[in-house]
Amino acid sequence: MQKKIFVCLAIAAMVLVVSPVGAAEFRTGEEFALGKDKTISDNLYTAGSNVILGGKIEGDFIAVGGTILFTGEVRDDVAAAGGTVSLIGLVGGDIRAAGGTVMIGGTVGGEAVVAGGQVSISEEATFGKNVALAGGMVTFSGETKSGLKIYGDEAVINGKIEGDVFAKVRKLTIGPDAKITGALSYEAAEAAQIDPAAVIGGAVDFKKIESQVRENKNAFWGIFWGVWLLKFLSVLLVGLLLYWIFRRQTEEFVKRNLKEFGWDLLIGVAIGICLPIAAVISFITIIGSVLGVGGLLLHFFFMVLSPALAGMALGSLIWKLFSKKKEFHFNWKTVVVGIVLMSLIGLIPILGWAFCLVFGAAAFGGLWVALSQMFFEKR
Repeated sequence: MQKKIFVCLAIAAMVLVVSPVGAAEFRTGEEFALGKDKTISDNLYTAGSNVILGGKIEGDFIAVGGTILFTGEVRDDVAAAGGTVSLIGLVGGDIRAAGGTVMIGGTVGGEAVVAGGQVSISEEATFGKNVALAGGMVTFSGETKSGLKIYGDEAVINGKIEGDVFAKVRKLTIGPDAKITGALSYEAAEAAQIDPAAVIGGAVDFKKIESQVRENKNAFWGIFWGVWLLKFLSVLLVGLLLYWIFRRQTEEFVKRNLKEFGWDLLIGVAIGICLPIAAVISFITIIGSVLGVGGLLLHFFFMVLSPALAGMALGSLIWKLFSKKKEFHFNWKTVVVGIVLMSLIGLIPILGWAFCLVFGAAAFGGLWVALSQMFFEKR
C-alpha cells in the first residue's frame, strides 16, 4: 500500500447500531460542519476530529469523531461515538451514542441507548420510548414516555418517567423533581437516597449487593465489554477511514489478499514470529538498533491495520459466497458487515479466536507483501 494511516480512538463503552441504508453521503476531514440553513436529503455518515451538525438530515445521521455537537434535526436515527458527544437537537427516531462524556438535551421520538464515562440527560430532553443508560456517573433529569434502565457506578434520577425504573448501580439517588409513575426496582450496595419530595407511583424493590465476589465479577465483565467495545469501535473506524480515504488501494489489497490468502498467511506467521526476535538481537549494535526500532514500529503499525483489513476480507468473502459471483465485491457494506462479524466471532472461545488469528495473520502478511512489492516497483 502506497499510503498509510494510523488511527486510535479512545472512548468508553457503548452499543452502536447502524441501520441498513440505501443512498448516503459520506463526509470526512479534520472538521466537518453543516450550517443550520443546510439540508441533506439522504443519510449522512461523517468522521473527523470535530463534527458539528446544525442543519437538517432527511435520513440517518452517523458520526465518529473527537468532538460531536448536534443541534439540528434528523428525521430518522442518530448513532454517534466520540470523546465528547452533545446531542441537543431534534431526532425523529432512535439514538445510539457513546463517548467519554455524553450529553443529551433534545427531543427524541424513539428510544435511546447511551453509554460513557459520564452520561447526562438534561431537563430539556424528552424521549418517546425506552431509555437505557450506562456509565460511571449517570444523571437523568429529562422525561421519557416509557421505562428507564440504568447501569453503572453512580446514578441520579431527577426527571419524569412514565413507566418503571430499573437500576443496577453502586449508589442511587432519587432527587426532589423525580416523578416515576411505575415501580422502582434497583440493585445497589446500599439503600437509595430518596428525597421526600420525589413521587414514586409503584412499589419500591431494593436488592442489596452483598457479595464482594459478585461485585468483582460484575466489574470484570464491565471492563471486558468496555475493552471489547473500544477495540470494535477502533477497528470499525480504521476500516471506514481506509475505505473512505484510500478506497482504491484498500480494495486492491483486499482482493489480492483473498486470492493469495495461503501465501499471505504463511508470510504473516513467519514475520510475526521472527521480526520481534530479530529486532531484539539487532539492538547489539547502534545501526542495528535503529533498524530494529524501525522494524518494530512498522510491525506495530501493521498490527493496528490488520484487524480492520481482516474484517474487510471476511466481508468480501461472505458477499461472494452468498451472491454466488465469481469476483470479490468491495464496498462500505462489506466493510461494516465483515468487521462486525469478525468482532462477534472473536467472542467464541478457541475456535473463534483461531478463526480471527488466521484472518489477522493473513492480513498482516499481506501488508508486508504489499510493502515489498512497492519497494521493488520503485527500484
